[in-house]
Amino acid sequence: MDKYDLIKKGWVTKNEIHLMLEFTDHCNFQCIMCNQSLNENNEPHFMKKGFMSFKLFKKIIDDMKAEGIKFNGISPSWAGESLLHPRFNDMIKYLFDSNENNKLFKLFTINTNAMNLNKVTTDTILECASKKNMEQGTFNKITFSLDAINKDTFKKIKQRTGLKIALNNIDYFVNKQLELGIQDPKAIFQFIVMEENKYEAQEFLDYWSNYLKDKGCKFQVNYDWFPPLVDHTILFTKLNCQNPKKAEELHKKVVKQLGLITEDKNKSRIIINDQYITKKEVRRPCPAVFKSFLVRWDGEITTCCKDLALNYSFGNLNEMNLKEILNSEKLKEKRLAHIRGDLENYSDCQRCHNQPMPIMTDEEIAEYLKSINLKKEMSKFLKRMDRKDKTFFAKLKEFFK
Repeated sequence: MDKYDLIKKGWVTKNEIHLMLEFTDHCNFQCIMCNQSLNENNEPHFMKKGFMSFKLFKKIIDDMKAEGIKFNGISPSWAGESLLHPRFNDMIKYLFDSNENNKLFKLFTINTNAMNLNKVTTDTILECASKKNMEQGTFNKITFSLDAINKDTFKKIKQRTGLKIALNNIDYFVNKQLELGIQDPKAIFQFIVMEENKYEAQEFLDYWSNYLKDKGCKFQVNYDWFPPLVDHTILFTKLNCQNPKKAEELHKKVVKQLGLITEDKNKSRIIINDQYITKKEVRRPCPAVFKSFLVRWDGEITTCCKDLALNYSFGNLNEMNLKEILNSEKLKEKRLAHIRGDLENYSDCQRCHNQPMPIMTDEEIAEYLKSINLKKEMSKFLKRMDRKDKTFFAKLKEFFK
């Protein structure tokens, strides 16, 4: 079987292959924790900013249609604010018009600071979300990146004013959704816990809890991505930074104060420290290498959201198609390097803690190795992981027959 056919048919057990299309790396904020404020020129990709051409966008979607490529999820995001694209509405309309019977993607999500969420864009989003020729909930989530509920804190984090505009735009969106009786997308009110806003978490929770109750909206409050976000959600997330232990401790302290966890909970999330990531014997393959594709606005494609300079680009979609990249030796080599725990040729990966979601199971590693006829690598991988589960080995033996 062609290796590419296995991608087409969703060889990943959970069918969790995601595509992120960066409509632009421009942003109207320079958030202090974001790549937009990485350098003095505010250039997240260390190059001049730009917008994805509609021609390139259409080529990517048309390639998917022609080759039968289906992703579990698509999101128009990466380093910028996608709603700034002058043809944002045209692009998501074309995408959803092409997704009849969910033939291109199962779920669509979007992140926005809501500053450009005007009435026309809200109406376009809800029009796409209510299409009848695909599964309900295809337009799955819209995350409002807020991080504050007081204007001074908002300005400190975003490095500009605009909280009132964002709140008014969100209010129109929620009211319009209720007026139309549309259940999706679910709204995520996101608060990234950091030193600058930690004292405001309770006020943020109270504001949005009261707001959603007043609207008659069913909602949940989460401190992580589990349990699944099945309703509108007030979400307190951990800061993704160079000091994960400090960020984890602060996050845990704040969510405990909010009453979301008790002393004995929250033990499932591992704090991956330097000793862990540098120990070759125990490091697991990064799921992003298998389940994530990111296309920069100019067509360069990588598998890592932290590869902002595209040091590990697998090609340019102006010149290649997705099929060629998914089948490329370059991609296979990087995946095998992660399976083997040998990252000598991938310096950026050596000091990275791995993308935490989605997970990459041993079963999925087995499926991948079988798909490229390298079953012998599985025993080496399991030895490196020190896995001794006899039941699993019996299933694996049957699987590889």
